Amino acid sequence: MKLHRSCDVVPDGSGLVCRQGRVYGIVTFAVFSAAFACPVGFGYAAGIPWLGIPFGLFALLIVPLLWGDMLSRFRSSNWLLWIRPDGLWIHLRSYRDQSPHDRPAVVELSYAEIAQIGRHAERYSVQSRRSRQYHKVDSLQVRLRQPETGEFEAALAAGRQTRQPERVFLGFIRSRARLTHFPVSLPSPEVIRIAWRGGYNHAVVPSLRRALAELSQHAEIAEPAGETRKASSQISDAEIDDRVLELVKRGDRLDAARLLVHERNYTLTQAKRFVDELDERV
Repeated sequence: MKLHRSCDVVPDGSGLVCRQGRVYGIVTFAVFSAAFACPVGFGYAAGIPWLGIPFGLFALLIVPLLWGDMLSRFRSSNWLLWIRPDGLWIHLRSYRDQSPHDRPAVVELSYAEIAQIGRHAERYSVQSRRSRQYHKVDSLQVRLRQPETGEFEAALAAGRQTRQPERVFLGFIRSRARLTHFPVSLPSPEVIRIAWRGGYNHAVVPSLRRALAELSQHAEIAEPAGETRKASSQISDAEIDDRVLELVKRGDRLDAARLLVHERNYTLTQAKRFVDELDERV
């Protein structure tokens, strides 16, 4: 296992490059923009322009974020997995990360280091005050022959703590957003898991089936595996703590806060503060 700086690795035409889907970003931007524009247009057409004012104000906050997300998908740094004839390269850096590219964030694995590669499906639910939300995440799971993941785990932690540059909206609104998109995780010392579809904004292309077909030429493919997490009401306090920590590590900070509100009777403000503090430490 070797670590490289992001700025030193740019995928070329060899092998198969997997990245966050660009079409997904375009469609998301178009759908939400239309959803905000329709009430505004209807209000003006019907002679009641005040009807569209709330939607217009909300659009001023949301649409620039969606526009930025869409543009991020077209950057050269938007790649997650590079399947090369001589090894597997994993990019730990989120496509949304706008910090300098000079930190170690690319892991190079030789196929001799890999025991098995396969599909992993995880199903879980998060209870809010009014409803239960169900999630499914399909992932690529890489099982190593030896748990040589000390540097890997350190690089993941460094990526979660990376400060983003300050952004200015509308000429006067200053914002420094936290990263909430972390597709690569380390559920155990010998297992690397790469979220592919579902969950929080994971939409990697090409399909996981195609990626596995490409990898089958170089490594052993395991049988599909999966797990269904118990509902939060059926697990112990220690397991709730573990789940909150896991959600924070994968970037699902909203679901982590919801879990605290429902199971620990936190207010939303208390839950958000707790998640923020936990995010600073992990």
